Amino acid sequence: MPPIAPTSNKAPDAEYSLLHYLSTRKPKLQATPRSKSRTNTTHQSWRRPSRIAKWEDFDCASLMKCCGGLFCEMLKHTIEPIKFPHLEKDIIRFADEAALEKHYVSQWTHPIVTTALSHAQRQSNDRGLRPPFVEMVAGGNAQSISGHKPDWAGTRTMVPDNPNQTVNILPGETKVSYKWKSTEIVPKEVKANDMVQNWFWPLRQIFTYCMNFKTRYGYIISDEEVVAFRVRAPRERLEENKSKRRIVLSKDRGTIEYVPIYDSTQDPGGKKRLTINLAIWWLHLLAANNRSIQTTYGPLKDEILDGLGRASTPPRQEETPAASEVAVTDRASPATTVRTYDNVTESDAIISPQLSTYGLAFDSLAGPTESFASMRSSGSARPKRKRDSVKPEARASKRKK
Repeated sequence: MPPIAPTSNKAPDAEYSLLHYLSTRKPKLQATPRSKSRTNTTHQSWRRPSRIAKWEDFDCASLMKCCGGLFCEMLKHTIEPIKFPHLEKDIIRFADEAALEKHYVSQWTHPIVTTALSHAQRQSNDRGLRPPFVEMVAGGNAQSISGHKPDWAGTRTMVPDNPNQTVNILPGETKVSYKWKSTEIVPKEVKANDMVQNWFWPLRQIFTYCMNFKTRYGYIISDEEVVAFRVRAPRERLEENKSKRRIVLSKDRGTIEYVPIYDSTQDPGGKKRLTINLAIWWLHLLAANNRSIQTTYGPLKDEILDGLGRASTPPRQEETPAASEVAVTDRASPATTVRTYDNVTESDAIISPQLSTYGLAFDSLAGPTESFASMRSSGSARPKRKRDSVKPEARASKRKK
């Protein structure tokens, strides 16, 4: 069941908003590894992107303008500070990913993000919107596909008034910084020798989850950062064969974009920045609004209100083919249709952009500052998938006379 946002007839504190809540400084963490291993989990069946790029516009400025300023207005909402007595220790120590999840992500990020999503849901209802409820849950409580079960999942209800039927729209993974950091990532065209690099395996893992769950967004959270990801569908490649034109399997397996977020509300120049919990909260809402995978995306600040502005519809019960041909409409150019062969989209991937009915103008929101008080002081192998069996068309046989 989704958490119940605290309600009160009077504003608890005009100075304390949802933005402050999501920007609370995280606890101090200290790694105490017991193993000398520094390698990440690997799996040869994981998909391989052909290109790595930086996600340039996932930032505070885009957050404030996205969906006509809807999220900006949500963040102004005043709430009552929530205390976390179990996090009042000076330092939280962890030995591995499991300990980091138990003592940090589960007790810090998860309750903060989930409560903030509950507030967003209530505000949407107050504005007459009918979005599906979005929740951050442990991966074991979410949908799995082909045996893939991420550490974390953003889920949304697919049938109105039925919270038990959900779909995974945002896969998340937990990593420890002594094994993996985003500073090791190199934006580049992926080469053969990159496939087995230790830093590349987590990217292949989250890329596989996004493609298999048919969602463009994903993230990796560690004791130092959260890295937000967005994937792009591969493009079609055509070859001429004498007088006949035929489609061949594209060598482009897709692009993965990334951006690291650290727990600091502003950079040295005073520019407002996202924090870890604020970034994860926004990713959940972005995925609920539109998660279909495209070949290109427009500016994030120009994202329009889509899935968050209407009630969800029941999903179609169908198998997920391994190499089916799916039509994908380019958001930046709705008239252009691209075919892919990598199981990256679903029926709802064909986009018909809707004009937002949320046409209110919002004032600029004062960003968080470094002086925010700490809330602690204030209060296996994947089973092989069967390929579609396609019978060739019967051709009339011609006998030589």
